[in-house]
Amino acid sequence: MFKPILALVMVCAGCSCSAQTLGEELSKAGIPASGFSSTDLTQPVNASSGRDQGSNYLVYMRVNRENILSGFPQLVRYDSGTRRLVRKELPVGEKENCCGSPNGITFTRSYQLLEFHLSPSASTVIVTDRSLKPVEILYGFGIREIAPDEVIFTEDMVHFAPAHPERIMLADLRTGASQELYPPKGDALRAAFAKEHKEHMPPHDVCIAMNDPCRPDYYDEAIEFLVANAPERFSIRVSRDAVHSMTKDADPDSVASDRAFYVYQRREGQWFYCSQPLSGTTDEGPNCLPSLPVVADGAPEFQRPLIRRVN
Repeated sequence: MFKPILALVMVCAGCSCSAQTLGEELSKAGIPASGFSSTDLTQPVNASSGRDQGSNYLVYMRVNRENILSGFPQLVRYDSGTRRLVRKELPVGEKENCCGSPNGITFTRSYQLLEFHLSPSASTVIVTDRSLKPVEILYGFGIREIAPDEVIFTEDMVHFAPAHPERIMLADLRTGASQELYPPKGDALRAAFAKEHKEHMPPHDVCIAMNDPCRPDYYDEAIEFLVANAPERFSIRVSRDAVHSMTKDADPDSVASDRAFYVYQRREGQWFYCSQPLSGTTDEGPNCLPSLPVVADGAPEFQRPLIRRVN
């Protein structure tokens, strides 16, 4: 599945985009224009900004005369206390599957995470240290810090796939270690949904004609992160939806759906979880206690590199 993602990346990295000048973006980010040439300041760019610990940040991609993103990402930091301006070109490009339009900056205790849009279902995230040096690349979106310099994120997906089952990865930015947390292997709620899904499958000839995998364990899953309950503990809400065309001339429609809460907690270095059905229209929040060890389901079609160290 990783190769189709790369193809999408190459398309999106070269797509046309709206742009403002670097001077305009610096002004919006609260970064003084001194230290930039007049040519720099009039350069059309696509940018995103953020602020952390008294410093203003701007990440941008240059836009050429054909209104296409070009060159390497550029990162600027302005420390308001010392009035020091730092500019860095980040040598990350096509071989790292980067970069589309800047789509936000997330800060952890020691790192800046620069997200670049690739498709509605995929992003590339460049992780830089306090010296603004790239140290890692993540392939996902929806980054959240759950412990010092440890983040969870939704893994990239192939945008034009028949279904989009979102999955959650944990990454330790200090070491590059990772662990897939969702979906957990053997989860009872997912097994029950797959059983229900199987009972509402289209006829085999319709599956073939519509190029539909028609697999009970393959369906849309949308994940919503909830507020962290405590350090090294968080909750998510998962919405499942199985969509099929039941006849060759019918539009796709939902044949089964449900929602559930999942609570995760790390104890003595190991992650545990619990799952709880969410019924009705009210969300009272999860009240289960994480006691099941998290084991990645290991589905082969989702095994692809999602974290890459930068030398």
